[in-house]
Amino acid sequence: MSDNIIQIKDWMRSPAALKGLDRQILDLSNKLEELLDSKEQNLSDLEGLFQWAIDNQIKLDDPRFQNSLDQFVDAISLDEELPKITSFNTITALVETLDELIFEKVVSLTEKRLEALRLKWQILNGKKG
Repeated sequence: MSDNIIQIKDWMRSPAALKGLDRQILDLSNKLEELLDSKEQNLSDLEGLFQWAIDNQIKLDDPRFQNSLDQFVDAISLDEELPKITSFNTITALVETLDELIFEKVVSLTEKRLEALRLKWQILNGKKG
């Protein structure tokens, strides 16, 4: 049993293990950027939709406008039952929920990233000892 532990410790100090941790940290960073980019794109699309409606004097009950709002809801909704946008408060609630989800994921990804960095720190400390 102790031979297995020694082998694992030796492997953890290997360049392959360090490269694996580097890849893991990079993957986590990329996921975080994708999340933030996705949210930014969703909000940009919504702003564009509103500007299009204003520029073209589209009424709120216009089917094209409502269809675009439905697509926005579909893109950011987390539930199977999609809410119908009946007021700006519905949009606010959706965006706030999206914010909360992204914050939770950011915290989770940050914790994983810190764990990977902690492992690297331990490996580097072990090399000096």
